Amino acid sequence: MTPGLWLFTAVAALSLGSLLSALAHAIRDVSRGTLEELAETRKNPRRAAWCRSIAADVVGHYNAVALPRIVANLTTVVCAVIWASSLRGTPAPDWMDAVAGIAGSSVSIWMFGLVIPGAVARHAAERTVYAFSGPIRLAHVVMRPFAQGARAVDEGVRRLVGGPHTTEAQQLEAELLSVVEESQEEGIDELERGMISSVARFREKTVGQIMTPRTELEAWPLVNDLSAVVRLIRQTRHSRIPVYEND
Repeated sequence: MTPGLWLFTAVAALSLGSLLSALAHAIRDVSRGTLEELAETRKNPRRAAWCRSIAADVVGHYNAVALPRIVANLTTVVCAVIWASSLRGTPAPDWMDAVAGIAGSSVSIWMFGLVIPGAVARHAAERTVYAFSGPIRLAHVVMRPFAQGARAVDEGVRRLVGGPHTTEAQQLEAELLSVVEESQEEGIDELERGMISSVARFREKTVGQIMTPRTELEAWPLVNDLSAVVRLIRQTRHSRIPVYEND
């Protein structure tokens, strides 16, 4: 291959790695509610279904995109080293070619594979995931054989560090509370934050914790004695009192 072809291959791999990095960062930072809302407003049932699948397994789709990104970045480095060697006319890359190729590709990968994709994810994560929902789902299907290994590693680390097993509902609750904490700096006061947190934790309550036992109810039999009713209201200080007749 000529030096120009090696350079072209390095640039192509860098471009592909940059795109995959942007998708990986966007998947990691995406808000599930915002993504689903965006998908509903665009009136595209197929993309809406893809977005729901991505939101239901964020980690799996992130890992599926991250693996080909690594391959693209490694290809960029290898091609850059060979390109540097071909420019010097050496029969095989030496340490100078390796230093030049690795240094140049590392700076390029840092800029196009980290800085720019990170900015895209911070400002347009949901729009990016929606626009590329098809390729993201395709990568997830292709990389499915590696998914079992990734889940096994995740479970092994969780057990090793003694982390709790969280369900999807608990993950959504944690995400909501995290958003509330971040939004406090943008104008949500303490009362509003407390109300949203209480709603998020409502699912942890049982019926027994909420309902008042029948034996502890402040109730009053059905009577026509107005003075007795007024006296009861003053004693209990409740705004509503159950009234019963017979049993």
